[in-house]
Amino acid sequence: MNLEDQVDRDRALTVGCRYCLAEIGEPCVRKGTSDQLRNFAAHPSRLTDAGVVHAPLDSRELRRG
Repeated sequence: MNLEDQVDRDRALTVGCRYCLAEIGEPCVRKGTSDQLRNFAAHPSRLTDAGVVHAPLDSRELRRG
């Protein structure tokens, strides 16, 4: 996890998750399990609720390498 992801996760922990129902301060988990997310800071709905905003990807970036 990079520094930006850690900042996003810290901010996401200030609100509950509507998707997996994680409480404030608890990390997001795979729905229906207790497995914490590994590749993402939090579920997209939680990041949105926490006010985390990123620039959209340029479609040219998706075609690289």
